[in-house]
Amino acid sequence: MSLPSLGDILNLAKNKADGAPLLAPNPANAFCALGSAMEALKSLAGQQIPELGSQTRIVETDNAFEISMALPGVEEKHIAVSIAGGMLTIKAGRKSESGNAGPGFQVSQRSCGMIQHAMSLPPGADTELSVVRFSDGVLTVSLPKKSGP
Repeated sequence: MSLPSLGDILNLAKNKADGAPLLAPNPANAFCALGSAMEALKSLAGQQIPELGSQTRIVETDNAFEISMALPGVEEKHIAVSIAGGMLTIKAGRKSESGNAGPGFQVSQRSCGMIQHAMSLPPGADTELSVVRFSDGVLTVSLPKKSGP
């Protein structure tokens, strides 16, 4: 099986997005386009590409930008969110331990993982009034739009 060309991937992503352009001028839409390209690549490769991280959703409303990231199994104390130089950075870690013991044996397993996402913020985002919430495994960062020109 030969690998698909970049043109094949871009055309498939464009068709999956109902004709919307793959690369949009709005930075928030660029992440959606990247997700469409990854889905197209997975379908061309027979679904053999593993997920590359958590699900991220970016929505622009009339008044704000809202970034939501699914972080299942991550505790709030292991999440760090920072905004500097027009960039939003989210770091999250997950640790787990399990064990089993019986007559003459003991089994212990430990695993950990770290995820880090950094993205450019749209120029109209007011970073001074940002609100961060974490509930039911979903981190949400709300950035109101700046008022005025």
